[in-house]
Amino acid sequence: MSIDFVDSLIASHQARNVPVLRLFGRPVVICEGSRYVVPEGSKRLLVFVALRHRRVDRRDAAGSLWPDGTDNRAAGNLRSALWRLNRAHIDVLRVDRQSIALRDGVLTDVHVVMSWAARVIAGDCRAGDLHVTPYGLDAMELLSGCYDAAAMRLYPGGH
Repeated sequence: MSIDFVDSLIASHQARNVPVLRLFGRPVVICEGSRYVVPEGSKRLLVFVALRHRRVDRRDAAGSLWPDGTDNRAAGNLRSALWRLNRAHIDVLRVDRQSIALRDGVLTDVHVVMSWAARVIAGDCRAGDLHVTPYGLDAMELLSGCYDAAAMRLYPGGH
């Protein structure tokens, strides 16, 4: 199963109690052995920031995620999404007045898989990289359950 593949890639990071943001399947955060389900109203924001893996301007995030309303409404939706994450004890974002980013040390399953694939393609494998059996990769669903048009804008490549 594909989850076993991803689990095997992130196992060494979890041993160090690094927060892991799982984006394949339904978004969850795993930290110090606890599993935190990402609130429905915050999933797109968390995925939007995580897939960029850099600081994101708050206005850009709000406008991209909630494009159909006014700027004030989009900003309100962003604040609400951040509040929901805080209420769910999901502390993986660094937020200031202008920007949002993943906190240092937060690991995403997507970036771990991308890093593994890049090493394998480049012929620069680490010990254990080739012992991972990536069967079922086609079944790994990113943004499972997100069917709206805004979900298609989450990934900067447009796919």
